[in-house]
Amino acid sequence: MKLSREVKTGIVVTVAIAATIWGFNYLKGTELFTRNNTYYALYDRIDGLAASNSIIMNGIKIGSVKKIRFSTDRTGRIIVTMQAKRDVFIPENSIARIISSDLFGGKSIEIIMGSSKEMLTNHDTLSSDLKSGIEQQLGPVKDKAEALIESLNLLTHSLNQLLDEKGRNNLSASFTNLNNITANFEKTTATLDQMISSPEGKLNRIISNTDAVTSTLKDNSQRIGKIIQQTEQITDSLAHSELAASINHLNQSLAELNGILKKVNQGEGSLGLLVNDKELYNKLTATTENLDQLLIDLKANPKRYVHFSLFGKRK
Repeated sequence: MKLSREVKTGIVVTVAIAATIWGFNYLKGTELFTRNNTYYALYDRIDGLAASNSIIMNGIKIGSVKKIRFSTDRTGRIIVTMQAKRDVFIPENSIARIISSDLFGGKSIEIIMGSSKEMLTNHDTLSSDLKSGIEQQLGPVKDKAEALIESLNLLTHSLNQLLDEKGRNNLSASFTNLNNITANFEKTTATLDQMISSPEGKLNRIISNTDAVTSTLKDNSQRIGKIIQQTEQITDSLAHSELAASINHLNQSLAELNGILKKVNQGEGSLGLLVNDKELYNKLTATTENLDQLLIDLKANPKRYVHFSLFGKRK
């Protein structure tokens, strides 16, 4: 079948119109062959939100803004019509928040998912929220400023406590002690400087004496070495001598003497009986006294006890 020129022209025009419509909707963010749901959100202001801006949930684009118009209740509020993919689960208590999508002032709607298990249906209305670009960009700065203000408040409170009457007295006393410490440190530094720099200083004398001792040790190093060698020889001699045997023999003799003294204390043997028998001691003492008296009398009257005769017995 041969098509006429008019039919071909009609087909070309129809395809061109369809492509134009598809391209226009594509640029607007509308997908013609995707099944979408329509949702609404009511705002007091939208800060530059426009049709075809993206709708994002968890960082993924799920649709676009279809239309923006004022509400008919004459309150000045704005109704935003959104289209999102029908197969995306959006809880019914979710929030549609307008956010800044880039640094050039572009806007998007971010779906903040709620906790409900019920899904939004077609033509439902979401709760709305607006997060301005300035607030979004200055949020970290705001947090840091609040932390800094809190730190300044604590510092001011501490300074107020420090600068009361008691605190001022303590601070004045601290400065006075610090001045005293500084003065003492300066005196100590001057003394040390004098000790180091002065030729007659103690430190110089100590260094000189140390040098002299070192020189003396160096000059007598050979004699000191001989003394050490002789000491080692004496030590070796003592180590190889029978000193240990002599000490053992002495210990044995002391043990025997200790045994003898123990027996004497216990009254064993003649010496023990003599030491421990009081009656024998008294008798010996009396005998000694009688013998002493006899010797005295013998010395005074020898003729009474000894008789010498050259010519016979005396009548």
